[in-house]
Amino acid sequence: MSEFVKHTQASLQWYSPNMDELNHEFWNKWDELRHPAHANFINSSTWMKNWLQVFWDPNWKLEIHIAKCKQQVVAILPLYIKSSKTSVVGKYLCLLGQGEPPEAGVASEYLDILCLEPYQEDVSNYFRTILYSGRFFEFRAKDLHQDSFISENLTKGVKNADIQSTYRFQQTSPKPNILESLSKNTRKRYNRSKNQLLNSNIGFKCLDTESYESAWERMKEMHQTRWLSLGHTGAFSEPKFNDFHRNMIARHPENVLMSGLFIDNKAIALNFYYLSNDTLHFYQSGWDQDQNAKLSPGVNLHILSMLNNPVSNYDYMKSGQAQSYKEKLSNKKTPMLSLVLALNWQSRFLLRLKKIKRLALTQIAKHRDHFNSK
Repeated sequence: MSEFVKHTQASLQWYSPNMDELNHEFWNKWDELRHPAHANFINSSTWMKNWLQVFWDPNWKLEIHIAKCKQQVVAILPLYIKSSKTSVVGKYLCLLGQGEPPEAGVASEYLDILCLEPYQEDVSNYFRTILYSGRFFEFRAKDLHQDSFISENLTKGVKNADIQSTYRFQQTSPKPNILESLSKNTRKRYNRSKNQLLNSNIGFKCLDTESYESAWERMKEMHQTRWLSLGHTGAFSEPKFNDFHRNMIARHPENVLMSGLFIDNKAIALNFYYLSNDTLHFYQSGWDQDQNAKLSPGVNLHILSMLNNPVSNYDYMKSGQAQSYKEKLSNKKTPMLSLVLALNWQSRFLLRLKKIKRLALTQIAKHRDHFNSK
């Protein structure tokens, strides 16, 4: 049942809706309150409603808090409680849109607490009362912008937190300058691959919406073949992963884009994107292993897609790898982070063990590298 709680510091009224109250008005407010610099399709109400439909578990408990000031919605804390069947820490608090099974994960990046700027301090104080209420063992949030509400209010000077850094890579150069923004070696690799593709009668094209369904199946086939050959299950092995993206293709084709390299009308490489405002988010790919061994189409497909898409910003999204292909093809590198906040003594103890193990593995790797260099 919904309830109002008076928070005196900012004269805010806090309202906790149930699932039935996540209506059209709520989702409109969701989109309005997103950080203007970070609002995109992947943190939109459309994405979130699809996530709830595909992944919501009736054993989870909604923990959304809505703040009103003079009848105006000024903040939304989009949270839920999830019980862990395998972890001794038990219940933990998650951002809505994250926490689905890892093998079916859809990588909801750029999520955050939604809040108008004048109310951030008071909303932060209220959020902390929830975190330290004794009801939870951990709070988990992944792939946050460095200047997100959570990053600004929960990571600075906080003890008992595990903070992992990653980066978001983007190509933001004007299209005529994209090739110039790349390194000399990357340009050489692109030109060599481009000539090989031309000599093999392989062409590039952006697909029309009517082709998305069949292209998704072809991309899935190529992706799974490659990853299974490497001993991994592959992203497409989970039905819910496919359900999530098939829903998007069917219901919101205007926010989907696919590009590919073709020989005799058969795709040998395909990229799958989500489109929002001025940004194309690279999400998934697949390529023919036999053709890849000879032609290396991956870099070529990315560069051709950057040069021929309808928007100005090409987003490779998160990458934790140093010197990854994403970094080599981008001109903008933005820090991101993931956070686990330990909220009781059991969780803090496990967190310390995790950090000790990570430090030990780092030291072992350093000693091994030093020994091998001799």
